[in-house]
Amino acid sequence: MKKIKTISIHAKNQAVPLDELIRFAIRKQDKTKKGASGAVVTFTGIVRNDSGVSFLDYESCKREAERALRRIVAEEKTKFGLNSVVIHHVTGCRLCPGECVLQVVVTSPHRREAFAACKKIVDRMKREVPIWKKEHFNAKGSGKKAHWVH
Repeated sequence: MKKIKTISIHAKNQAVPLDELIRFAIRKQDKTKKGASGAVVTFTGIVRNDSGVSFLDYESCKREAERALRRIVAEEKTKFGLNSVVIHHVTGCRLCPGECVLQVVVTSPHRREAFAACKKIVDRMKREVPIWKKEHFNAKGSGKKAHWVH
């Protein structure tokens, strides 16, 4: 069994079972907030099977990515009054359509804040965290060349 951390960038194509992430997020709540979560919201990002994509390579500057994630989590926890946030992102490997690349778990006293915060965290990750994917195309994407995107 993989050791779960609050913020993790993993170089293995290995999603963590969602129930384990949720239990971990509940255990990681601030001691003063134990039992105060009325909502747990999760987001799972998977590689889409569209546009002729055959597979994606994910890369990151791990230290910088983890630093950016910690900053985003701290800011959004304060802004939305969250109890805990757990993020697991896969990098350093090749992922095919249908495989999991990102898991986010947010716990909060109320669902409205949990949903809004989860969306905000994922949106900010796409813009601010140094993780890149290289898209490789199959015959459906003929004419397209593999390229890196943020």
